[in-house]
Amino acid sequence: MAHRIQGHLVPREPLRAPGLHIMGRMDSCREVGGDYFDYFTLEDGSVGFAIADVAGKGVPAALVMTSLRVAFRGAATRGAGPDRVIGILNDAVCSLGDAGLLVSFFYGVVDPAARRLEYCNAGMNPPQLHRAGQTFRERLRKGGLLLGINPGQRYARGTVALEPGDLLLLYTDGFTEQTDQPDGVFYGEGRLADLVEGYQERPLSDLLARIFADVEAFGGREQSDDRTLILLRINSMASATAGGHSSG
Repeated sequence: MAHRIQGHLVPREPLRAPGLHIMGRMDSCREVGGDYFDYFTLEDGSVGFAIADVAGKGVPAALVMTSLRVAFRGAATRGAGPDRVIGILNDAVCSLGDAGLLVSFFYGVVDPAARRLEYCNAGMNPPQLHRAGQTFRERLRKGGLLLGINPGQRYARGTVALEPGDLLLLYTDGFTEQTDQPDGVFYGEGRLADLVEGYQERPLSDLLARIFADVEAFGGREQSDDRTLILLRINSMASATAGGHSSG
């Protein structure tokens, strides 16, 4: 039952808005886990999206993430900038006192018409921005510390210009830290980036399935951590599907 409830706290369908297409998937290594992802259309037509990972697994991590989702949605839907939203979440985690909780969290907002991304990264694996027709992989690092370390921490905001065909990959460390058997070699960030580049022109659903399948094949039956992934592609405005759909 807890697994089903947690499944309803994340988007269950892709989101198409004028200028972009986004989808995600979360696989917990236990019945429930501490990963989280979200995306939704804001009142001004921009699209907010987030990915997060609570240190730990199972029920304790899931309880923290469920509570954090409420605080996040409240701050994000009021239109606060990514750095301000992350600051609010940090204070919420720090208010739990001596619980010793640490959370990595990335929040971004895309303005599809302006093709501009604003974001804040609080200790999350830096999302990879794959530029159309280029091999350079830009990593979105700007932000600050993990949530839960320093009350009142101020966070930086990053800004990136986007172009049609750009693909953004967000992931938790359940992918890159998956080991093979019996050697214990990590799947790694480079292997993940190479896979994305090889399938960059494919539909997002194909690429999403391919990434999960490749990591599962690499690690065998042993899933060492929760795995959560978001893919976001910038479309040309002319070919974009109109009519935003809010998921979550």
